[in-house]
Amino acid sequence: MTKDILKEGLEKGWIHARMFFEVMGATEQVAKDALAEHIRKMKKMDNMKIVAENLGETLRVDDPPKQFKDKEAYSQIADVEIIVSSLENLIYSVIFFGPSSIEVIEPKEMRIGFDSAQAMANAVAEIMHRYAAGGAGGIVISTKK
Repeated sequence: MTKDILKEGLEKGWIHARMFFEVMGATEQVAKDALAEHIRKMKKMDNMKIVAENLGETLRVDDPPKQFKDKEAYSQIADVEIIVSSLENLIYSVIFFGPSSIEVIEPKEMRIGFDSAQAMANAVAEIMHRYAAGGAGGIVISTKK
């Protein structure tokens, strides 16, 4: 089944990639559930198909970040192999799903048109404005030379 999905997508000119995710939660179950729900959301996308998913073991974190306030934390990773309909949709997927890293497997080369380049740049601009509006900072514009 998954090889058929991959073959069909590649024949349509889709992009084959892998996304890597890590989630951390206050309990082992919270970490597992959060990552499973994230992958379920990915499966609902029309412009992306999951070819394979590999969930790592859920592990206790020895030195959790400060937001856990000296409590335990658990971490789980996932390696999700996908095909996506275009470079533009790959960029949107990265922005929306926030993988820790991504590996483009094929094609080895691609050309993009002006419309796609503009749409990708606008998607990045939109996310930057959302962060700024949410209080996470922004670009400082100065009139000084």
